[in-house]
Amino acid sequence: DLNENGSLVVLEHLMEEFFNPLTNNVRKHEIELQLHSFKRMPQLWKFCIYFITNTSSQHVTMFALSTLESVINQQWSTTDLSGKEVIKNVLHNTLIEKGASAPHIFRNKYAKLLVDVAKQEWPERYPNFFFNILELLKSECSQLIGLILLRTTSEEFMGLHSTFEGGRKQEITRLLQQYIPVVFELLTNILENLSAKPRHTSTATPPPSPTHPTSTPNFSHQLATATFRPDSKALNKKLSILSNIFSRGFLHFLQKLDDDDMCVLAMSTINELLYRKSTPPESQDFFIQLYHHLVELLKDVTSSSNYKMDTLDPATPFVETGDRTELLGFGILIAFFQLTMQLPSAQCYLRCLSVWATFIKQIKPQNAHKYSEVFAGLSTALLKKIQFTCNYNQLNQVNDTDIEENLSPWKMSHDVYRHMELAVDHQNHTLNFDISETERLCYVLKDFSSLTQTLTRLSSLFIDQESQDVSRSATNLINCLIEKLLESASLAISARFYQLKLRESRLTECFIDIHGELLAALKTWLVWMTQKEKMSDHHTRIIIDITLPVLLEAFAPNVIVLPMVVQFIHVAPNLNIADPETKCVLNSSISNLLLKPWGDLSNSDAAQRNLLIGAFFENLTREFRELTPTTSEGKVLEVAQRILPSLSNIVEHCKNFPLASKRLLFAVIKPTIEHTLLLLPNYVTFNEISNHMLTFFLNVLGVFQQQLGVEGTKSAVDVFLQVAVRILRKFILVNKINYCYSEQQASNLAGLDKLLQILQLVVESPGNAYKTFLPGILQLCMENVYPLVAGQAGDAPDVFLALLTLLYSILLNRWQYFYISQVRLGYSPGCSESEIGPDRPQKPEQLLAVLQVFGQALLQHDISIFRLSLAALEDINSKWRLYHKALFRDHLLPQFLTVLLNCLIEKSQSLLSEDIETAIYNMAAVNFDGFFSTFLRRFIQNINELTQSQWEILMDNFIHNHDRDIPTFVHHLRRFISDIQHFKMCNIGSNIVN
Repeated sequence: DLNENGSLVVLEHLMEEFFNPLTNNVRKHEIELQLHSFKRMPQLWKFCIYFITNTSSQHVTMFALSTLESVINQQWSTTDLSGKEVIKNVLHNTLIEKGASAPHIFRNKYAKLLVDVAKQEWPERYPNFFFNILELLKSECSQLIGLILLRTTSEEFMGLHSTFEGGRKQEITRLLQQYIPVVFELLTNILENLSAKPRHTSTATPPPSPTHPTSTPNFSHQLATATFRPDSKALNKKLSILSNIFSRGFLHFLQKLDDDDMCVLAMSTINELLYRKSTPPESQDFFIQLYHHLVELLKDVTSSSNYKMDTLDPATPFVETGDRTELLGFGILIAFFQLTMQLPSAQCYLRCLSVWATFIKQIKPQNAHKYSEVFAGLSTALLKKIQFTCNYNQLNQVNDTDIEENLSPWKMSHDVYRHMELAVDHQNHTLNFDISETERLCYVLKDFSSLTQTLTRLSSLFIDQESQDVSRSATNLINCLIEKLLESASLAISARFYQLKLRESRLTECFIDIHGELLAALKTWLVWMTQKEKMSDHHTRIIIDITLPVLLEAFAPNVIVLPMVVQFIHVAPNLNIADPETKCVLNSSISNLLLKPWGDLSNSDAAQRNLLIGAFFENLTREFRELTPTTSEGKVLEVAQRILPSLSNIVEHCKNFPLASKRLLFAVIKPTIEHTLLLLPNYVTFNEISNHMLTFFLNVLGVFQQQLGVEGTKSAVDVFLQVAVRILRKFILVNKINYCYSEQQASNLAGLDKLLQILQLVVESPGNAYKTFLPGILQLCMENVYPLVAGQAGDAPDVFLALLTLLYSILLNRWQYFYISQVRLGYSPGCSESEIGPDRPQKPEQLLAVLQVFGQALLQHDISIFRLSLAALEDINSKWRLYHKALFRDHLLPQFLTVLLNCLIEKSQSLLSEDIETAIYNMAAVNFDGFFSTFLRRFIQNINELTQSQWEILMDNFIHNHDRDIPTFVHHLRRFISDIQHFKMCNIGSNIVN
């Protein structure tokens, strides 16, 4: 009930109190409620205008501007004409009068509000909007305001997120095109004024002419020094705004600037044009000028001790763009080469390497010969860059790097390594050399290792090379390399450098590193040898001699029978190790030692091995197997949490072992598996105990399905179904007692997700055994699990996800349970399983119920549930053409389409919008004519928030543009959704005012 002045006093007091650090959160919440109630006042815009023009508080100003923004965007259609004029005039005048001195956040806000008004009023009811911008750009004192308005206009009118309807957008585009020549001329004048200060240069030697036919790279050419100095910050702001404007599509022309920060902004602006390929054909002279200035800039950066990485970033596209470089000559490459090699920063060096890589990829094959000297010089320089003997200072601070293919530096290091054998004292296991040479020797060995790695990585260029000419030209070089690799690896085995007793541990590390790199190199180049049929018996014998000693030293069966090792294997299961992870690692290591293949064994060795395996697992599981169904739950929990996780870890660790090793392991843990099945029904209501047991079974079924067999799996499934029913009964009982869902009740479903995962493994097991289990599993899912979790998916997401995954697996892998195989129906075995034959499922009611679970999942807010359901439907459709089945078309297709369209409209699953659009297309593709003529019309008419005229607009925009290719369909779909959102927002705003 206060007047405007009284309201301003109250608002200033509230804002001051709200932003006072002493105000507590309770009071801040009360103030927020008061401010929210203020926004519902009639004639709200009048108060906002009064506040803007009469307050000195920045908080009040921002509140008034934000409130006025909601008025413009939601209530503009109901605001009277005089009020609209007042709002436009106040915003415009305030921006002109205070914009230059106001903080940028307010300046941008005023501009944004004016453009929001223009989006609705221009040109009919706001004809001078763009004319005002042009006038501001003409005046030097108001140029900054004009540029801000122009940038905001380009963002709101031409940006990707503009919300104009189809006809309105075409009108805006047509009107803006008329102003482009004028804007072009004004912006050119601004840029010319920015560079009014004359440029001073101090280059001793001008860059080579970009149009001279004999311009070739000369990497010995030294750069002269030149400096740039910063200029006014205001000009930088203007240039930054111009860069943003050009990024929205306006053409421009740019002259030189005498400021290094401004040069960065200028190049960023030019890049926007280069990326869009919007330069006219006659702009060659401009690029020649640009080339000269860019070479100068790169020289300045190279010669400066205080270079900036942000200067390099906008310059790199000019180097990366191969066709431009061919036009402009090699001057840029020379300057960029100097920058790559001279700057000390590793970060800058790696950035330069990525630019060179991009440049090389863009070179056209027919022009590659022009750059042969460039590539040769670059590869030589890069090889020196990664060698300690040439670049110690930098490599001592960073990790090794790799590049190119010249063998000369590697041969030098290889020769040193080859002669190392002469210095080995085999009797004393040491090395005879001058201790003062340790440092230099380390550098040579490190270079040998890094260069070997470099040559190894180059192998993919020849192994995957389709051109026979390239491979043929490199054959002799590769043969020489492989022979020397074999020679070096043989030397490493015979001399055993890695076993030498040296005072300097660095040398030992270097020898180990070299040995590993040599073996890795041979492994990689062996692929090339087999492809070229270069692998001889001689090579095979050498490789066996190189690798076998390493393997024998790493593991030998006779180690296992040593008394101390045997004793350790016996006592390891009973060691008191506090850390469970350490316990698991220890047990897995012993299992790995005992179970991995030992090769050909004598009968006594095999018997000894079996005794050790039996003893280890006997000791490991004894306490668990001594538990009975009547043991107290505390004792069972203590034993289960100590033994079962370790046993589960061993099972998982042996997943990729050979079949013989798996048989050995299954034989020794089979009693534990059977005992767990005996105990599980009695302790299923104790969450921690059942969790350990089910996790163990999950690993067992994942690894030992073949060993369990059909009967073993059937017995286990019977127990699991019994346990699942018991869990669900307990859950129902607790619900009846407590009448509401709680965390305690949620814990009563613990273990059910793991049970469903176990059943999934059973469903996916190969063979026809699933036919025995599937009816019971489906009955459990649809009659017991789903009714309980359907309405509480948000409280028990893990169970719902496990249920969805199980049902998805059933439909994907056991489709024949619902649809009889085409072969059994008498059709040709070569026919498609998903297209031919009758479209009648065997159990339609059950299949329909399963599919409705996926529909229910699409209504959930949990993104994980929604994503899984959508992906599952798409996957099943891809394999079995689900959407084309009569049952889905007749009963579910309209419902699924409605749910997915509403998700897009309400933005409830924005992160998955592209997946949703693809699914809608695939469902619509079942019958495009029906989708456009029947479904969409009915869908639009059921949107209550829209008017009749809006229905017709939507139908015209989408239904009449029924293109059937996916890019066009998705484009029209997005426009359709955007129009609905826009209409609903406008209608809601009108309803609030009314």
